[in-house]
Amino acid sequence: MTDNGAMSTTAVARLIGAVLAAACFAVPAHADLTTTTPQATNWGGFVGATGMRSDGEIATGSLFFANFERDARGFCRFALSAIPSGAKVQSAILHVWIANHDLFTSDPVTCPLPARVKSARTDPLVAAPPEIFAAIAAGAVYQAFTVDRTGPTYCPDSFKLFDLDLGAQAASDVEAAIAQGFVTLGFESDINCDAQGDHLDWISYDEVVDGGGIDCDTVPFPGSRIKLDVTWSAPTCVIGNVMPIALVRAFKMADKTSVALSWTVDPEAESYNVWYVLNKDELPLARAGQPVAAAPIGCSPTSTTTCVHANGVPAVPAGPRLYYQVRGVCRASEAAE
Repeated sequence: MTDNGAMSTTAVARLIGAVLAAACFAVPAHADLTTTTPQATNWGGFVGATGMRSDGEIATGSLFFANFERDARGFCRFALSAIPSGAKVQSAILHVWIANHDLFTSDPVTCPLPARVKSARTDPLVAAPPEIFAAIAAGAVYQAFTVDRTGPTYCPDSFKLFDLDLGAQAASDVEAAIAQGFVTLGFESDINCDAQGDHLDWISYDEVVDGGGIDCDTVPFPGSRIKLDVTWSAPTCVIGNVMPIALVRAFKMADKTSVALSWTVDPEAESYNVWYVLNKDELPLARAGQPVAAAPIGCSPTSTTTCVHANGVPAVPAGPRLYYQVRGVCRASEAAE
């Protein structure tokens, strides 16, 4: 085995904080996500288990009275294209207006409905309704809360604003989703009083609210568009400033089969990738995407300056010799030569 220099990052760190208001529905890749103007009407909606789907508004619970299903689940896709790769997400807060209507005179005057905001690992632009439904069902619960009866009719004054901090797991999931450019949230609510019509309406965009009777005119509901505030800090490294690591060490461990690797720290590197090749002249190819390079399990990526290559020692003295290369990682990209 031989030691070899590795690449890392050096950069002047610059930390900024920002808050994005990511509107549900399509936002062009070039758009500033501080805007909340929807650009399309097919990125939010609700689905049923048997394949039914409705776009343009979000509802959860039993919609059997409306010839839908008894277990509707809502979804909303938020564009993240304005957040740079490598950003660190601090929080994700959902702002949404919700109504729990007393649709039928036989319903109790008070009937609170439990609700949940969840992860939904799917893209509603391309996924079929059963896939969206299953993704919401399997999603992690970010926030669980209860919505009391908000009013007797489908009118603006029958809606209540909820400001929901989705917590650390949601922040981590949003950060992981930056690379794909969007994150999808799922919505659920329970049935407590009426299997025909216990449901919640979630205002998904600047929609028209219509009660369908003399108690409520058809009016727009300004300022009610669902939005996701994402607070994040900018990446702290610059890939173009990566410099070689001074020293990489490799030692045979006491079990005589594993190799202990260590290298000098680069305080600017976000993480490191460890690679090995079988021929010394292939060291420039010891990097991601090269067929001749392999990574010890658990070492790529690693946030520390050590790792163990289990079974890295050849079984016989004449076995292959391994040549290691460690490369610093910045914003998901490896350092160049």
